Amino acid sequence: MKLINILAAASLIGSLNGAEYQINESKFERKVSLNGIAKPLGAVELSIAPKVWSEFVIEKIVDHGTKVLKGERIVWIDSEKCDSYLAEQEQVRKLDAIQLDSAKMELEELKVNTERALAAEQLKYERELADFTYYNEVIMPGAIAEAKINAQAAKWNNQNVREELKQLLMMYAEDGLTEETEEIILQRQKNAVLISDFKLEKAQKLEALQLEVNIPRQQVDRLQQHEQAVIRFEQAKRTLVKALQEKEIAVSQLVMADAKKAKQLAESKADRESMNIVAPQDGYVYYGEFEESSWDRATALKYLHEGGSLPAHKVFMTIVPENAKMVVSASADASVYRNIKIGSLGRLLVNSSPWSRFESKVTAVSEVPNMQGGWSV
Repeated sequence: MKLINILAAASLIGSLNGAEYQINESKFERKVSLNGIAKPLGAVELSIAPKVWSEFVIEKIVDHGTKVLKGERIVWIDSEKCDSYLAEQEQVRKLDAIQLDSAKMELEELKVNTERALAAEQLKYERELADFTYYNEVIMPGAIAEAKINAQAAKWNNQNVREELKQLLMMYAEDGLTEETEEIILQRQKNAVLISDFKLEKAQKLEALQLEVNIPRQQVDRLQQHEQAVIRFEQAKRTLVKALQEKEIAVSQLVMADAKKAKQLAESKADRESMNIVAPQDGYVYYGEFEESSWDRATALKYLHEGGSLPAHKVFMTIVPENAKMVVSASADASVYRNIKIGSLGRLLVNSSPWSRFESKVTAVSEVPNMQGGWSV
């Protein structure tokens, strides 16, 4: 940068001391030293993301630094339990398919039978409604009329019998004499009157019984019978529809459960496939992962060994291509990060080659602190 203010101040101080100074214009440099890690470009990180199977126990693993070819096996996982589980689930899925097909067939049959049963119940109800209407409009009025007409007929018969006796008595009284035959006829007619009186009284009592007791009871009983028929019809509809709905829900649950099992089996197969861990590209094996400003190898060494278990959703290995270009990642603390700007130039020293110097340039500076509390550069 041009130090104009510094030049002016220096000129002023020189004049006050009575001495003359010559100041040359030059760049002002502020040096900042950072320690970082060289991260290879084109490196491929390896991790697992199992959905069902959680045991990824290592049987064998290539050493750190091993040069591998694309497709070459680099980690061997104990898959015996998973293979056994998958074989068992394949048989279970076959049985599930049979049971689901049976349930679907039963549902279709129930739909047909329910439709028929509802139609039968509807027909039964319509017949009952017709019978109840016929009872109210024909049978019950007919019974009332019959009770009345029977009593009236008995009254008419009694009147006729009495009138016949009256006429016989008047006829025989005019003759003055009553022969034995006539006496028999009169006695017979008198007996007829007695019988007619008895029948009339009985008919009148029967009429009262029919009109006041029997017919009202029949009306109540028939109404209750009809109401019970209506209740049975409504209950039958609810029961049949409910049974069909329950079956539909049960089959729907079976379908969802079947889909869930199918998904679980597919995910288990995918987990089993992920146990075949091969090199995704040619390169060198690095245990662990390259983080923002460090290489985390220590954590990976805790489980990258025979008998260790690979963690899910965590990078456990990195395949670095041969002759990969590097980008340096460092972390600056709060005291110096404001002095680092994108485009600033620097010199790079590599631990593996302490006498070599490389030109470097800042390409990015984070705006917020990283997880370690520094600013990524």
